[in-house]
Amino acid sequence: MVDSIPNYDKSKSILESSNPDIYVALRQQRLKYPKNLIIGHLNINSIRNKFIFLQDIVKSNLDIFLISETKIDSSFPNKQFQIECYKLFRLDRNSNGGGLLLYVNEDIPGKLITNFNFPKDIEILCFEFTIRNKKWLLIGIYKPPIKSNLTFIEQLSKSLDFYSATYENIIVIGDFNMTLDENIMKEFCSTFDFKSLIKEPTCFQSTKPKCIDLILTNRSNSFMSNSVIETGLSDHHKLTSTVLRTQYVKGNPKTIFYRDYKLFDSGKFQEKINIDITNKNPQEYDSLHSIFLENLNKYAPVKKKKVRYNNSPFMTKDLRKAIMNRSKFKNKFCKNKSPENWELFRRQRNYCVKLLRKTKMEYFKTLDSKNLSDSRKFWKSVKPLFSDKGLNSGKIILNENNELQTNESIIAETMNNYFVNITSTLDLKPDIIQGFNIEENRET
Repeated sequence: MVDSIPNYDKSKSILESSNPDIYVALRQQRLKYPKNLIIGHLNINSIRNKFIFLQDIVKSNLDIFLISETKIDSSFPNKQFQIECYKLFRLDRNSNGGGLLLYVNEDIPGKLITNFNFPKDIEILCFEFTIRNKKWLLIGIYKPPIKSNLTFIEQLSKSLDFYSATYENIIVIGDFNMTLDENIMKEFCSTFDFKSLIKEPTCFQSTKPKCIDLILTNRSNSFMSNSVIETGLSDHHKLTSTVLRTQYVKGNPKTIFYRDYKLFDSGKFQEKINIDITNKNPQEYDSLHSIFLENLNKYAPVKKKKVRYNNSPFMTKDLRKAIMNRSKFKNKFCKNKSPENWELFRRQRNYCVKLLRKTKMEYFKTLDSKNLSDSRKFWKSVKPLFSDKGLNSGKIILNENNELQTNESIIAETMNNYFVNITSTLDLKPDIIQGFNIEENRET
């Protein structure tokens, strides 16, 4: 006996010709456009229990990603939703509805506009970024269904009138809860010369799918490869994405060095050090230090690896595979709304939830108990879960001569040269400062 089947439309899925696996589909998009900026949006309908699955979608695949209807409040710290190598910006309503999260790849030079001219009752985030010396304004929005369409468009239009004088390239992305067929949206797009990059249905809440998750821009020729993909994370909405034609240079991955203790034998290591000390009889610290390092490099060799967008620490191969199968069954059900397909998706969905809980428990059980007894290490691991206070992990990026510079040494040297020579262009007479004649003062 299966659960009741939702009243979905039996039309063909928009993904009929695409890969049913969300991870594979996004990865193929990234491999096809490795140097292009990819922008996406998803109405997730509460992020609190879906973040572990979401971050695996975002990492390496999307450069700018807006999440609407997050349903969180200030009791959820930023660290709980932080993704490595991404800057996080958020706007909350309350834990029962609304809210926005914006993820931006830290290699993209830009800033959040905090003094934007928008009413407080509009849920909106504005981000300015620069690609190839071209400045863009990205506006992420969420319009609740209960808010008047006319009021929302009027408020949005007034603010766009103000910013269109500053920004020539604008992109508005989010859940409008309105379709392009409505007269008010037609007039809005015509006024600001906006074109929608998304044409396919994105919301399947009713029997008639609608395209309400929009990506609007006044530079439609600057984008390509627009797509709508089922993620299995949202109840009714699909992920929308677009690719900017302009390419940008990403920062190089960090190379870290570490010692491999996989085959380390402490007994043999100590025995070999004792033998070498007895034979060589070192009289100075440098000799003793070289003996120690020589043996340590033998039993625990130094290795290096490049750090990119790593998975969550408790993400396993089995959990990743289960998520892929869940997405596959969800897309299969969207194509054919049969009881059998719904049962396959329902079972796999429930299995993913159970496996996630089990994986998290196993991960925390295997944590080093020494870190629990060391108060400094304990609070360093636990504090981010309860507070946003801490060191800023964001890196500095300089846009010098239309080229992104991430090397710390070069950045430090560039800034040093700038401030050392900052007064060289000023038209100042060396012997007169604020009307005081140095030569006359010396004579007296």
